[in-house]
Amino acid sequence: DMLPDDTTRADVFPVARRAADWLWSANATVALGPRTNLRFAGFRSVARPDAREASPDSYVPVVGACSHRGNSGIQRSAILNADARLEFYRRPGEIVSVSGFYKGFDAPIVEVVVVPGGAQCQVTYINGLTAFNYGIELEARRELPIRGLLAGVNVTLVQSGVAIDSVFGVYDPDLPLQGQSPFLINGSLAWATPSGRLNASLLAN
Repeated sequence: DMLPDDTTRADVFPVARRAADWLWSANATVALGPRTNLRFAGFRSVARPDAREASPDSYVPVVGACSHRGNSGIQRSAILNADARLEFYRRPGEIVSVSGFYKGFDAPIVEVVVVPGGAQCQVTYINGLTAFNYGIELEARRELPIRGLLAGVNVTLVQSGVAIDSVFGVYDPDLPLQGQSPFLINGSLAWATPSGRLNASLLAN
């Protein structure tokens, strides 16, 4: 077996995770009319570190890039999720809706860059203090004059942030979640024959 240069076989040990999490969920739908619904949802979920994030092994993903090293002390993140959605069905297959959502993270898994020595850099993983993600989503889908052809659009606006303990360094207090775009736009065209035996779709993101 291959081991990192600074690791001996005596250093190899299993990393066990036995967290007991109650992953509850609740949903409610209020019919405001024959074509209008108001939906509420809340649930708890977790984000567990993958094997590379939890292993003290190191690797270089691309020649010349920072090396990546896991953290055997990394913990899973607990996430509180809530959303509300108002939807109107103009006719079967057509919808106009607006949604609001919120996600609160406890001990979010954060990727950070450290400089262990020399001119080299290293990417590792830590648990932040808290993080949040909230936004609004607008969706519309309508049938076009061509029979069986539906057009849809979905727009999501997102705000996010993460707080990191000062023992890991000084970070921007308005630091967003890594990889979180402030907006998402999706478009679609879908066509189906009257029998429903043949359908096709074109999607853009």
